[in-house]
Amino acid sequence: MTILLNKVFSPFVVLSVMLLSLVSNVALAQVDEVYPCSNLPYNPDVDCNGLINFEDLINFLPLFGEAFTPDLLELLDEDIDVTNELQWLLLSNDTLYLLLPDSSVYNSVFIGGADGLDGSDGLSAFELWLEAGNNGDLAAFLTSLTGEDGSIGPAGPAGETGPAGETGPAGEAGPAGEDGDDGLSAYEIWLELGNVGTQEEFLAALSGGGSFAPSVHGVFDSQTDGTLFSVTDAISVLSIEVWGASGGAGGDICGQTSGASSCNLCNAAGGQGGRALKVMSMVYNLASGDIVELVPADQGGDSGELITCTPGFNGWNDWNCGPASIGDAAGTTQLLLNGEVIAEINGGGGGTGACIGCQGDGCFNGDPGPNGQLSLSAPWMTILNTETIDEDTGSRVIIRY
Repeated sequence: MTILLNKVFSPFVVLSVMLLSLVSNVALAQVDEVYPCSNLPYNPDVDCNGLINFEDLINFLPLFGEAFTPDLLELLDEDIDVTNELQWLLLSNDTLYLLLPDSSVYNSVFIGGADGLDGSDGLSAFELWLEAGNNGDLAAFLTSLTGEDGSIGPAGPAGETGPAGETGPAGEAGPAGEDGDDGLSAYEIWLELGNVGTQEEFLAALSGGGSFAPSVHGVFDSQTDGTLFSVTDAISVLSIEVWGASGGAGGDICGQTSGASSCNLCNAAGGQGGRALKVMSMVYNLASGDIVELVPADQGGDSGELITCTPGFNGWNDWNCGPASIGDAAGTTQLLLNGEVIAEINGGGGGTGACIGCQGDGCFNGDPGPNGQLSLSAPWMTILNTETIDEDTGSRVIIRY
């Protein structure tokens, strides 16, 4: 580390200045003497042995306390302007330098021992291992640090076995319990829930032909009661039947000869719209004030287009007519409980239009649209059954409670 001091004198610097004063006073006493170890007449190393030792101090003591005037600075080159001979002191490692204002070295003093010198780095453990005659890389050295497994020691003595516990005698069998009363049948439970009907109707309900939901309190139908159902009393079981919406049919096409009043050559119908999906489900443990809401979707509209065309003289050859337009797809039906979606049914897709010659020579009906599908249901909502509805319909919800 290098320390540069500019007119700021620490105790160490004061000592350094005293050393410089010693140099100057010795030079005054021996101005005419030229020392072989320096080209300047104020070297504090009087005996030129390379050390500032006790003998050098003895030569300095007679001059201690005398007045000092740096006349010997005149021995410098006359071109050097020495305006302040103590302008800079520089301590680098173990040498104190006196610098001129232009930062050139005016003189230096070795002051070894001010700080301990760092020793050279010793060999690493890996290098010592190699010095000992071993060969290999660092991985081999690290492996050598692990000694071989020692031999397995003798087995210890087995522990003593405690006395075995005695098994007590089996107790006598108790008297047989009395047979309980027969429980209600599934049909009787269905009737207890407020349903009305024969056993055949009950079985039809189990197969999805009707609703087997509770109806102790009543039935709510969105077609007559609106889209919001409010729970007035805490209900343990709620049956919910949700209908999606069906898609619309594609357009029709009519092929007839010139002057004919009927589609005597081709009377193709557009494809049927996708069928709506009906979902039977159960919801449990509703609280008073819960709101079940239907977000309905309208039935997809039929194309309603009818294309009439007549063939040329070549009959069916190169006779392309249509296709008619596709029916509208139905929207998505949602069921909400307290504002959260608990079921979602995609509506049926639209059927394609009929055409003549669109799929080769001939008259072709349109293709039906895809049926509706259940796309979401809450994990705590029990789905009992799903089925498609043949008739065209919009969304609907029937709640039995």
